Amino acid sequence: MRPATQQVKRCIRLMIMRDILSQRPVTVREIAERFAVTERTVYRDLAELQAEPLRFPVVCEQLWAHMEVMSQLGQKVSLPLTTDDTSA
Repeated sequence: MRPATQQVKRCIRLMIMRDILSQRPVTVREIAERFAVTERTVYRDLAELQAEPLRFPVVCEQLWAHMEVMSQLGQKVSLPLTTDDTSA
């Protein structure tokens, strides 16, 4: 596959991931299966979503309910993805 084609596929995957993550909590495994990529690739994609210029907030599933409550109270909560695997 040509590098430009790979970049386009990745951009499309990132946009779809952003939309999915905005709707409901999902696991890395679910995302990997959905796009037929490795979990390591998903971690890299999540790191890319959080980086400039996108700065999309990615949180762990345990905090989803807490964030919903905080949102209802008018407060915004977001945590960065922290894993050594994102740079691998």
